[in-house]
Amino acid sequence: MKKHSGLWFYLFWLLILAIFAGGLYTAYLAFAPTQTVANTTQVSDDTSFDINLNREQVNGLAATYLNDTGNGNFHFKVGEENVTASGAISILGQKINAVMTMTPEVTNDGNIVLKTKSISLGKIDLPTKVAMGYVKQMYDGPEYVQIQPDQEQITINMSKVSKNKRMKFKAKQIDLKDNQFKFIGVINNG
Repeated sequence: MKKHSGLWFYLFWLLILAIFAGGLYTAYLAFAPTQTVANTTQVSDDTSFDINLNREQVNGLAATYLNDTGNGNFHFKVGEENVTASGAISILGQKINAVMTMTPEVTNDGNIVLKTKSISLGKIDLPTKVAMGYVKQMYDGPEYVQIQPDQEQITINMSKVSKNKRMKFKAKQIDLKDNQFKFIGVINNG
């Protein structure tokens, strides 16, 4: 028999041995138990997001809401200086235009307060408390809108605006002159 003492013979067997050892090492790594470290970071139950609107978008949302709820006879308009709610009221069989002019403010808890500046029926200015008392009696709206004649204001409870129990909103800024309306939406993930 002939002895194989060539360099290529040893390199061939060394390569086969290296491939076999690499395969064994890979199999060991694949089947070896892994150690996992438990991460105990607290995940927030709430996710918040910013909502930035302009005057046209707010007016569009109000019009859509009024039409969807069957209150399409009333109009809500955000202007550069104030907010107006208007509509026709039937008195003694006659339709008379009514206009309520208000100034919006954001409360510390994220609600919106509409301070009444004036209420007119046709061309007659009405006493605010009396007119708001009448509006409160005839207005059949959602529970998050509270008409408060004694304070001459309407409060919109933003946390109750959404029909989804896990989602709430807060007003952050209402700036009529700069056309900026900023809100925060909060989704409860829990």
